[in-house]
Amino acid sequence: MPDLITLHQESFGLCLILVIIIGTGGWLLKQLNLKGIWIVGLAAFFLVFQPMYANFHEGQAYILMFGLLVVAYYGYRQENEILLGIALASMLILKMAGILLWLLIFVQRRWKVLGYSIAFVIGFVLLSLPWMGLESWKIFGQFIFEITSQPWVSVTAYQTHLSFFRHLFTFDAQWNPSPILISPVLGNWLPKITFIIMLG
Repeated sequence: MPDLITLHQESFGLCLILVIIIGTGGWLLKQLNLKGIWIVGLAAFFLVFQPMYANFHEGQAYILMFGLLVVAYYGYRQENEILLGIALASMLILKMAGILLWLLIFVQRRWKVLGYSIAFVIGFVLLSLPWMGLESWKIFGQFIFEITSQPWVSVTAYQTHLSFFRHLFTFDAQWNPSPILISPVLGNWLPKITFIIMLG
C-alpha cells in the first residue's frame, strides 16, 4: 500500500509539473506574441534542456519558479500590483528566489507592489506558526545568515555564483578536494563582486 500511495503522489506531481509547463509556457508565448518558427524553436530548446529533466527526476521546485516568474512578468507588464506582489512573495517563500526582482521594484518605487509582497510573506509566516512554530523560523533565519560560511556550498550540486567561485578557488578536504586554484580570497570576494556587478 505505501508503494501505491507513493506512485499516486509521483503521478500527481508529474501531472502538476506538466500543467505548469504547458500552461505558463503557452501563456508566456502569448505575452511575447511569438509566432511560427520562434514557437517551434523555443519548444524544441525547452524539450532538450537538461535541467528540466533534472527537475522531473529530482522533484525540484524550479518548474514552479518558472510558472511564478511568468505570473510576475504578466503582473509587471499589466501593472497588476497585487498579482506581481503575490508572485514575488511566493518565490521568496518557496525558494528564496527572485530577490533581485524585489530590488528592481524598489528602484522603480512601486511601493504598492512591495507592500503587497511584504504583507503576503508576513501573512504566510503567521498562518504557518500553528504547524511550524516560531522556533522553526528562528532556525531558518539563522541558517540563511550562516550558509555562506558552510564548506558544502562549494559542491557543484549548488548552482549559484557563490558555489561556482567556491568550487573553483576554495579547498575543502571533504567537499572540494581539487579546486582549480586554492585561493580563499578569490572564493570569498568574487561572489560579492559579481553580485554587485549584477545589481548594478
